[in-house]
Amino acid sequence: MKADDLASEIGEARPLVDELCRRNDELGTDENELVTESIEQLQTALEELRVAEEELRTQNAELIVTRDALEEERARYREMFELAPDAYLVTDPEGVIRAANEAAARLLGIQDRFLIGKPLANYVSDEERKSFRAKLNSILTSDRVIEIDARMQLRTGEHLDSAIRLAPVRNSKGELTGLRWLVRNVTERKQAEDEIKSWNIELERRVAERTAELEAAKAEAEAANRAKDDFLATLSHELRTPLNAILGWTHILATHLDNRDTAAQAIEVIERNAATQARLINEILEVSRIITGKLTLNLLPMEIGPIIEAAIEGARPAIDSKAIQLEVSLCTDDCQILGDATRLQQVVANLLSNAVKFTPEGGKISVELTRAGERAQLTVSDTGQGIDAEFLPFIFDRFRQAESASTRRHGGLGLGLAIVRHIVEMHGGTVQAASAGKGQGASFVVSLPVTTEKYLATVIHEQENAKHSAFADEPYHSLKGLRILVVDDEQDAREMLSVLLTQAGAEVVTAASCAETLALLAGEVEARFGARPDVLIADIAMPGGDGFDLIRGVRGMEANRGSRIPAIALTAYAGEEDHARALSEGYQMHIAKPVRLSVLAEAVARLVRGA
Repeated sequence: MKADDLASEIGEARPLVDELCRRNDELGTDENELVTESIEQLQTALEELRVAEEELRTQNAELIVTRDALEEERARYREMFELAPDAYLVTDPEGVIRAANEAAARLLGIQDRFLIGKPLANYVSDEERKSFRAKLNSILTSDRVIEIDARMQLRTGEHLDSAIRLAPVRNSKGELTGLRWLVRNVTERKQAEDEIKSWNIELERRVAERTAELEAAKAEAEAANRAKDDFLATLSHELRTPLNAILGWTHILATHLDNRDTAAQAIEVIERNAATQARLINEILEVSRIITGKLTLNLLPMEIGPIIEAAIEGARPAIDSKAIQLEVSLCTDDCQILGDATRLQQVVANLLSNAVKFTPEGGKISVELTRAGERAQLTVSDTGQGIDAEFLPFIFDRFRQAESASTRRHGGLGLGLAIVRHIVEMHGGTVQAASAGKGQGASFVVSLPVTTEKYLATVIHEQENAKHSAFADEPYHSLKGLRILVVDDEQDAREMLSVLLTQAGAEVVTAASCAETLALLAGEVEARFGARPDVLIADIAMPGGDGFDLIRGVRGMEANRGSRIPAIALTAYAGEEDHARALSEGYQMHIAKPVRLSVLAEAVARLVRGA
């Protein structure tokens, strides 16, 4: 009951009370008491009504304050709702919009009054609408705030990425009455994230590429270092081998001048090995000029045919010595080029030398010159051992050898083809190699421009005179009565060592390979010597099986005999690693070529005494 209504009732009751008092005066005593009691009851009721009126007035005042506070709060909420920087919407449980602020209208590009009554899902992109509704259904059984991402589709057709916070609204009975949506435009953030992701992917790609490049460069550098080490080992071997024969036969010549046959043989061997050394040194000098850029050309107009014929004549003795069939076909068309005759003859000579080296006796070599448009094309092919497919891409590289250094069947430094390529390219030409594989032969094709405007001047000639001095007679230990087995694949080296050791008093048997040596040790050598050898002297670099294979085989044969033949590794591989390996494999001494007879004799004597 309101306070005003209570006051009205009290006012209406007062005349009645006054009337009851007047009548009470007119009544008798008994009746008067009764009326008095009624009046008191009414007065009590009136007092209670006044108290209730005061309480109602107080409550009414409080309600007015509460109402004003609620109105103020509602106004503040409305202001916040409208002025919020992010889109704020209120929907029913099905997602139909009931209220939307100005930020929501701006975000979706539609005035807020046109948003009311529309499902919010209508403004989600087509491809995400189904998943959006599934997420909306999941909140109907949840009381927590959930966060989802959605791609909104504007009326203009544009799209924007949004981050949504979605909260359920429930009444006192726990019934879902609506949903509150806070939608934030995160398109720029998404774009930035996508850009960062793209940058990271690109960075990872570049890092991977750079890492691969570095790994490839590292592998290439390691391969180059290995190739250089192999080349240096081969160089050492190839230079020491002929020098060993030269020094040895020089000593023989100095001590047997009265023996014309021995002197003639010594001079022949010395001349042959000196020529080999000269060729090797020339190749090294050529490569040095190439590396330092000092190799120049004297370019003149010339026919290439006569150059090829001159190179063939120079190679003919080597070709004839192996009974190789040579076929030559030179075109008669105009093949005039601008070139350096000496260098071009060197190219042809190197190709022919390479073909002869790798072609077996009775094989075939073909030389063909043709005109192909504005280029002269020279093809040198053979029926030799061919080129392995894995090595073919590196055939023209410096410091590359198809065979390992210690098991090569053919001598040389392997620089000839590198020189060929460089000279050909300096003439503006190209050179290519082809082979069907091992045992299938090989062909080399040189293509040179018939005419060229390229001009290279200034010829630089560098010659170095190598001075070699023969060793004078030196005293050496007597090897009288010793039986020595000498193993070397080079005939000159075997004969030289045999002569030297025989002069020192030793009895010598020679072998040219690992297999031959093991066969001799299996029985025949004892038949020759009458006993096992006292010392084994073996080369390391031999085809088929090197000196390490040999010593392992020898030590294996001795395992059941209880005795060991003292062994010396006499090799052109003179590095510290070579020394250590020779000893670890089973040799008792490692001596580098070339060697003086006195040094070798002393080593043999010391080894026999130690044995």
